[in-house]
Amino acid sequence: MPDQNQNQKPDSDAEQVALARYLVIAELCHLTPGTPEYREEMSRLLAKEWNLPGTNRTRVARQTIRDWLGKYDSAVGIASLYPKPRNDQGERRRLSVEAAEILLAIKRRQPKLSVRLVIKQARQTAGMPEAERLPETTVYRLLRDEGLMTRQPAAAHQDRRKFQFTCAGEMWLSDVLHGPRVPDDQGRRRKTYLIALLDDATRLIPHAEFYYEETEKTFLLTLKEGILRRGVPQRLYVDNGACYRSRQLQLIVGNLESHLIYATPYAPQGKGKIERFFRTFREQFLSQFQKPEPASLPELNDRLQAWIQDEYHRTPHRGIQNLTPWDQWCESLDRRRQPPSNERIEDIFLFTANRKVRKDGTVSRNNRFYEVESALAGQTVTLRYDPNQPELSLQVYYEGQLYQSAHPVDLAGNARAKRRPARKQLKFS
Repeated sequence: MPDQNQNQKPDSDAEQVALARYLVIAELCHLTPGTPEYREEMSRLLAKEWNLPGTNRTRVARQTIRDWLGKYDSAVGIASLYPKPRNDQGERRRLSVEAAEILLAIKRRQPKLSVRLVIKQARQTAGMPEAERLPETTVYRLLRDEGLMTRQPAAAHQDRRKFQFTCAGEMWLSDVLHGPRVPDDQGRRRKTYLIALLDDATRLIPHAEFYYEETEKTFLLTLKEGILRRGVPQRLYVDNGACYRSRQLQLIVGNLESHLIYATPYAPQGKGKIERFFRTFREQFLSQFQKPEPASLPELNDRLQAWIQDEYHRTPHRGIQNLTPWDQWCESLDRRRQPPSNERIEDIFLFTANRKVRKDGTVSRNNRFYEVESALAGQTVTLRYDPNQPELSLQVYYEGQLYQSAHPVDLAGNARAKRRPARKQLKFS
């Protein structure tokens, strides 16, 4: 039966909307309204195109951002941004969603059009409601709030400036380096990948590790270990690689109340600090790793950790006034964000997947079968699990309620088990 003491989980559509809203306001949550930094970030957000679930709009208005900031509660997390059911059903708005989308699309295609000409074209566009009133002042406010009424000067060149945060944990950078080949458990020599995290202000490495794969799972393992060791970063600056472009990562970062930043494609300048670390790593570590050659991946990682802790962290760095990364980290250690409890971290890093329960009361994941409550047969449930420990049970949610955990199927035990008489199915509304 459901566990009534558990918090209800949102449906996936509401979760996606809330996550998209958080990605917009994440950086502003850490800034003080009215400051130059706040105004600069607000301008950047207004000019940026966004992927907003449930709408064709790609821009977010200033007042909408302010509304989301007002609704966001750090104690509740992303859940505070779930869309609320409308209480104005049947009442007419000043501008319908259809009308607003048509007006914005026309202005974006032809930015030099006046408000009056935008309205004229909208009237001639298929899909515009015939009874829609389009007052010029209302349309002007819509276009102004979307940043479409301000003339943008032509940029002579892209503004790139050197930057560095001042406190530990303000921003972490991550990237992947192709590593050496080492034997696996079957003795086959396989290519490795180094996934590293670097603290921008101190150049300290929160965590780095070699893996046989460059995937979402291996990056999340690195991030989880870095957080357990060094706290929660305020920002996470990552590449556009496949291991970083996942909804799971966005959810995790959002639940950690951090801000996920993607590097501009084909602009490697933003990753200069971690690229410099990789250069040092090649010169000082990879050039020596064959003396003697590591016999396994764990041995390679043991050598890596020893080099980071005993050499790299203890060597003066020109980028931080010839202080060592460890000394620079310790100077601002009191201002870093402490990691949540281990139990909370484990929960945040669980994966989710939807599965339909078979008639025999089982669900499958990665070719493994798990038993759930027989009353859920035929229903689509949400599973929460640790992808790196398939032998563990899975959390099972149906319509927001937590049910008994799903355990790996015991075929031998089921063969000996005494069959119970059929029970009346639960009614699902």
